[in-house]
Amino acid sequence: MTNQVEIAEAALRHYHQDLPSNGKPLWSDDRKEWTVYAAIVATTPSESWIVSSATGTKCTAVVSQTWQSSSILHDAHAEVLARRGFVRCLWNEIADYGKRECSGTKKLLEKYGESVSTFRLRSDVALHMYISDSPCGDASIYDIQANRGDGQEESMEATESSTQFTGAKVLTTNGTSVDMKKFDVTGIQESQVAREASAQLLGKLRTKSGRSNLDAEKRSTSMSCSDKLVRWSVLGLQGSSLSGKIPGPIRLSSCIVGSDPRNPSNENQREALDRSLCKRTVDATGCLKQSSNKDVVDFARAITVPSVYIVDQRFDKGKAAMEKAREEVMKESPPSRKRKRGDGFPKFPPTGFSINWSYVDDQVEITVGARGVRQGKKPKNEADYQALESRLCRNQIRQVASSTFSHHNNSPYSEWKEKVSLPVARAVRAELFQKGPLAGWLVGGRESTG
Repeated sequence: MTNQVEIAEAALRHYHQDLPSNGKPLWSDDRKEWTVYAAIVATTPSESWIVSSATGTKCTAVVSQTWQSSSILHDAHAEVLARRGFVRCLWNEIADYGKRECSGTKKLLEKYGESVSTFRLRSDVALHMYISDSPCGDASIYDIQANRGDGQEESMEATESSTQFTGAKVLTTNGTSVDMKKFDVTGIQESQVAREASAQLLGKLRTKSGRSNLDAEKRSTSMSCSDKLVRWSVLGLQGSSLSGKIPGPIRLSSCIVGSDPRNPSNENQREALDRSLCKRTVDATGCLKQSSNKDVVDFARAITVPSVYIVDQRFDKGKAAMEKAREEVMKESPPSRKRKRGDGFPKFPPTGFSINWSYVDDQVEITVGARGVRQGKKPKNEADYQALESRLCRNQIRQVASSTFSHHNNSPYSEWKEKVSLPVARAVRAELFQKGPLAGWLVGGRESTG
């Protein structure tokens, strides 16, 4: 049985040994870029392998053209791209099932039920997600402890700088029950988010962080990775469009996060991950079990909560590692000295590139996170965007899926997704976004109405 340390080591080994340097953060004396790295790892009693991996920290702004919606990656955070790579693997495996059955390629799925076209996760396979840093949003809110130098930890709870804050903005839709009068509220499309000046609310829905100088209507409406992990824990990693082929949700067995090097103890970070992911999954499950729809109740009874771990196997170009490096630079500089451009102090920006990899492609794709398309000339029109579509965008994944769903292929993406998904998947999703910890979820920038 592979444990969480071995899974983290396998994920990091894959990044350093299997992925080329292109698209990775630059790390020099005057510029130290960082990113977040995530990988989905499959394990069996006898072997393990990387299914998909990705880096990324960026999101796109709200698009103005309808056709752009399916051509770009709205959310290029590492966890989201790794999960989309996993979905691409599932669609490819279903489309090529007969060809791969005798090829020796590692398979995730097995035939299931009376239908020849329905599948489930292999009974001997478990799935795990390694993430280099705590997921953005609720899981990133935890206290940092200081080491006094004598081996004893000193709580820094009383000081404002002791708390690790998230840049993700708390959502103030009707469903979230957040009192807007207490915060600096900003509109995003038809909803609102708030920036908390001091203590941050715990267990709340949040949208991804973004540039503060963007007009409100241009800011990203993508939900935080902490929130998306809860969604995947309830609904499954495969998404509703695959529910017609994989009726049973595919869930993570564990979520494994690299430890924060600024914190001698992992306990606060682990408690935040448990609060954000496990507790909210349990709360959401409890709400679904109270449904008047028997199918929803039966679905809820089968939900399993992933185990969560903080491990000391760290990603040396991660966000927490960057914060640690920044602190070291600050300690070495005179406190009264005003820093100026070119005075020898390094910059610590997130890299603008994202990379994604999966075992069905076995090659890296580099995308520009803020644009949501592959690396290349800046797109200006529909033809440019289509030429630079990532293999993980909606259009490209649907193209793979079209070989298994010959009908509805000319429908808009949202209509196609509804038509090929199972009714129970749609019913559970509607109730999940109406009550419980995910109530008020944004869909297309608007609060979900079911």
